[in-house]
Parts: sequence; C-alpha cells; structure tokens
Amino acid sequence: MREHKLVDESGSVEVEKRYKHEAIRYYARKLWAKVDEQPFAELPPAKSVSERYVRVKNKMSSLFHSTEK
Repeated sequence: MREHKLVDESGSVEVEKRYKHEAIRYYARKLWAKVDEQPFAELPPAKSVSERYVRVKNKMSSLFHSTEK
C-alpha cells in the first residue's frame, strides 16, 4: 500500500481508498487465492503512469504479432 501511496501520515489507509483502489482489490484477490490454495499469476497493478504505458505497449505489441501469424 505504501508503494501505491495509499497510506497517510499516521500509517493507515484512507477510508475512501480502502476498498476502491486497484491495489487493494489486487491484494484481496491474491490473499483469497492463497487461502483457497489456488495459483495466482496476475501481475500487480502498475505503480506509475509510465509503468502502465509500458505494460499496455507490450500487450498491444504481442497482440499485434499474434494476429500477424
């Protein structure tokens, strides 16, 4: 949560972000997979706009190359 800048000065997560933020929902899915002893291969949410851009660019590139074949 600190990596996504969701923690305030007191060290707690802001109430309005507690259940709505992508990183929180990702953590919950990961935790439930562990509890259910299921595999979990999902990438964590991007921490910045540039990281998200790179992921989308790579995904689009792979989709483009797979449709060329």
